[in-house]
Amino acid sequence: PKKDVWAKVRVFVDVAKWASAVESSYYTGHYSSPCLGATRACATASHGVVHETITLWQPEEALSYEAKVKGFRYARNKWTLKEDHQATILTLRPELQFKYGLLGWFIERFLVGPQLKKVLPQSLAELKYYVEKGYPVAKEQRQELDLKAVFY
Repeated sequence: PKKDVWAKVRVFVDVAKWASAVESSYYTGHYSSPCLGATRACATASHGVVHETITLWQPEEALSYEAKVKGFRYARNKWTLKEDHQATILTLRPELQFKYGLLGWFIERFLVGPQLKKVLPQSLAELKYYVEKGYPVAKEQRQELDLKAVFY
């Protein structure tokens, strides 16, 4: 059910528990719980420490955040949850733009874009596993995950 997916997603700082692309995460700023304006820092191997701020908070419906990432003019992500018969569909809508004009376009198109096409489905599959099983997927099982992010 949607409420079960939201129960995991809403703990904004717990992303490192279930997403292998995030090595660690913690709250920064004035808030120590998820809400509009709350910020977290995520340590990643690919982008170093990324700082994210919640810009939309609609319980059990949607969550958006903006990330401060080196080399990006902007990086935003919107997550929406929708019930569909017996399943919950979680949709991610990333928006990003690199700095550096034509060079940035090239980096976004041929380097970062293909990387995101691998990382995002993997992260969603890891979240699905976490929601359904109640614990993160073991490292040796990550390659076996079904990369369709539909929650039953």
